[in-house]
Amino acid sequence: MEVRFYENAEDSLLKFAVIVARSDGKWVFCRHRERSTYELPGGHREPGEAILDTAKRELEEETGALDFDIRPVCVYSVTGKTRVNETGEETFGMLYSAQIRVFAHELHHEMEEILLSERLPDDWTYPLIQPLLLAEYERRMGRQGMEVCEEMADAAPHTPLSEMTLEQLWELFPIVLSAHQSCWADWYEEERQRLISILPDVAVKIHHIGSTAIAGIWAKPIVDILVEIPEGASMEAAEEALVKGGYLCMSRQENRASFNRGYTEKGFAKQVFHVHVRRAGDHAELYFRDYMNAHPALAKEYEQRKLSLWKKYEHDRDAYTEAKSAFVKEYTARAREEYGDI
Repeated sequence: MEVRFYENAEDSLLKFAVIVARSDGKWVFCRHRERSTYELPGGHREPGEAILDTAKRELEEETGALDFDIRPVCVYSVTGKTRVNETGEETFGMLYSAQIRVFAHELHHEMEEILLSERLPDDWTYPLIQPLLLAEYERRMGRQGMEVCEEMADAAPHTPLSEMTLEQLWELFPIVLSAHQSCWADWYEEERQRLISILPDVAVKIHHIGSTAIAGIWAKPIVDILVEIPEGASMEAAEEALVKGGYLCMSRQENRASFNRGYTEKGFAKQVFHVHVRRAGDHAELYFRDYMNAHPALAKEYEQRKLSLWKKYEHDRDAYTEAKSAFVKEYTARAREEYGDI
């Protein structure tokens, strides 16, 4: 096995991207669900894909990176038979460096674990290749250069959310789906108690809605909460209390308002909530939630629909929601017929 390094190469030769990634001063390694060994993030270039886009995609998929800086280091080549090169001919790839600031809540591809460590792993998936790539990265960057890059990444200015375009917001907060997590019910209960302590002393009703409230299906790891304000109580007072309590108003219309908590200039926080404030009785989401929980086969059908739309509309939340709307409306109407007033 022979590994070589070049300053550049014909773009058509570049078939792989490997990323030496760091976060908070630590190396970032990943472990495949079918292996016990660790590796640098990276993978094959897809047809028609720019090599930089390959690097970004692989970094996002294999580490869950949401907010990061990435730049090329050099071209590398490997000569010799490997699990991805049966002929043993010289194959080329691009080596990148990345500083990761924000990670997603969950991993959604073949990687099962992300390791952040100050030392290198003992068990490498590609022991004859990737340690050499990392050594070349260190040689070219130098320890001082690595520290400077990390300091620059940490100090990089972030545009306030209120000043971002819709496209920037969708890029920073993509559609991300996760297998159902039991902790979502706990998040809801903790947030419900928080809301009770914040909202004016009126007889509000608080409900867990959305896909995180439907048993066993994949969902965005964002807990949706419906708050019903009784007639005669002040909507404005409730909205002001939520803003003072740290929630950000996303939209407002007559007798309806939406708030969030957990969106930052660096991406999603560990826990994210959408709070929907309505007048009492404006609760169509309860019908859909209860109908899905009563009909697991339909819930799985809904899950498959969501999964099929995920990557297509990853950075277009409006289109993602619209593409599901016919299914949601149909079964909300069926639930109303079956359940009557709830």
